Amino acid sequence: NRVLRANPVFEAFGNAKTLRNDNSSRFGKFTQLQFDVEDTSYANLNGRAIPSCLLAGSKCITYLLEKSRVVSVSQGERTYHIFY
Repeated sequence: NRVLRANPVFEAFGNAKTLRNDNSSRFGKFTQLQFDVEDTSYANLNGRAIPSCLLAGSKCITYLLEKSRVVSVSQGERTYHIFY
């Protein structure tokens, strides 16, 4: 749930209004999920063959913007939403 709640921040930085779409994606991202995995021996002591794991966090590894949109936009379009 924490990872999904962070997505609107990425969208504000990476989406822009175009002539065809009011919320056009102008970026690419790779989100790495980080898990806290239970030790195998501890899982075995508790009668589980497979250790449990919990989502510990996430990290946005790559974020590519359409750079031309930062400095100029076509008539009827807007730059990234974060600037408004």
